Amino acid sequence: MSTRTYRIYIAFGALLLALGAWPLAGCQAELDGILGTEKPGLDPPPDRFFFPTGLALSPDGRYLFVSNGNSDLKYNGGTMTVVDMGEAIARLDTLWRPDATDVARPQDLLDRVEATCRYAPQNIQLVECHEEDVGSTPGLVMSDLTVRMGFYPSFIALEQVTPDTCYWTQPAQGEDQLTYRLYTPVRGDPSLTYIDVKTTDGSAVTCLDCGGGCDTTEIRDCKADYRLEAPSAARREYVHETLPAEPFAMALEPAGGFLILAHLAGGSLSLVDLCGDPTSEAPDLVDVLLGAMSQDPEGRSGGFNIVQRDPSDPCGWFYASNRAAAQLMTLRVAGCDVDASADRGLRLVVGPSIILTAPFGPLESGADLRGMAMSADGNRLFALLRTPPSLLVFDTSLEDGQPRNEFLDAVEICPKPSVMRVRTGPQGRTLAYTVCFASGEIYVVDTHDAQVVDRIEAGGGPHDLVLMPDTASPELQGFGLVSNFGEHTVGVIDLRPDSETYHQLIGRLGWPEELMQ
Repeated sequence: MSTRTYRIYIAFGALLLALGAWPLAGCQAELDGILGTEKPGLDPPPDRFFFPTGLALSPDGRYLFVSNGNSDLKYNGGTMTVVDMGEAIARLDTLWRPDATDVARPQDLLDRVEATCRYAPQNIQLVECHEEDVGSTPGLVMSDLTVRMGFYPSFIALEQVTPDTCYWTQPAQGEDQLTYRLYTPVRGDPSLTYIDVKTTDGSAVTCLDCGGGCDTTEIRDCKADYRLEAPSAARREYVHETLPAEPFAMALEPAGGFLILAHLAGGSLSLVDLCGDPTSEAPDLVDVLLGAMSQDPEGRSGGFNIVQRDPSDPCGWFYASNRAAAQLMTLRVAGCDVDASADRGLRLVVGPSIILTAPFGPLESGADLRGMAMSADGNRLFALLRTPPSLLVFDTSLEDGQPRNEFLDAVEICPKPSVMRVRTGPQGRTLAYTVCFASGEIYVVDTHDAQVVDRIEAGGGPHDLVLMPDTASPELQGFGLVSNFGEHTVGVIDLRPDSETYHQLIGRLGWPEELMQ
């Protein structure tokens, strides 16, 4: 038995114990599915969310990409699905403002709303619209675009492809063009799966291609060529033989053409050259630091999040959070300033760590760091600590090219915080939105005053959160989207300061089901 196969058997056994009494007769079939030797069992539905995990928005806000995790092993893989947010907001708005006279709503939109949307049974101020098709009426998921991936896909990173991108290939006359590339760590493989998003005229998404082409007669699979599992033959002599287990979080640096991966178990870090070999369009694994993170007393370590201090500086500092110890790692990438189309010898370079517990840090005790975010100028780092549940603030301004990394403040927040996003709120103040899975809440922290200013009911088991970009069209701006892992929905949050429902969950994409307690 190979080392990789042995690791998969161990991981799969642990998963079965976590899930409880899963039918043993299906174990080998599911393992075969993880190994990629066959696709037994039920095909995942192309028009539904199931354990939605990662979220990403196109720069214009028009499309939402959702990774579905298949955490109960009901289906023979996870999926990547696409939602047309213009259609979603139009349907929701029809019920948000049913008597509005300033909007001309066509009859076919009204028919779609009648077939797929409702007021939530427990809250008539909350609108829910089906993600799946209802009879001949299409749901919000564009089911003909769905692709199947491996088991347990995680977060999503989106890269905008331009003619200057290193692997750019000009499409033939009349063909749709490659506009975005999506990356998602898939924990069950383990791999970094990437998906080419093709559009017409750089706008309307027409295809998600991960090696299976654009045939929509049935759900398409992401092929081996679109799964990065090991370094290329040219690099096997000096890079670890496989991608380490449990790839989970990413920091994508488009200008530098690389991606840093943190691994949820084992504390390893991996570096991916997005351009890869100059003769290929495939990303390549170019560096692996095994067990780079500190261990807790029981020997555990694992990366949960990676953020970049200054997105305008590819050669600048990155921060990685350790989910098992009170450590924030700093690191940089050597070779980042070399032409991305060359074989440039990218390498991870580890800097000094921030240790949070005494005698080196400000806390008497505590561990388990999770989500992070940077202020727009890169001079403040916000990090979530689970024990005790806190939002920590650090001064990361530079002094002689080195970040100060000085602890400034701590704010008590909801239990078991995980993901955090920041945005500029009223009066130009930086607001941090912290997602708490266990309590189904999002705490809003004013980072200037270091205090909680609002609480948002998010839904069952919120996992990831994305905020509409400033580059989105006006009708789409002012919304946040949260993947509710426990109820199989995507929640819509109102972030418009002048709205009567500011900082409230006002809509759901999908009708909640099988709510996790």
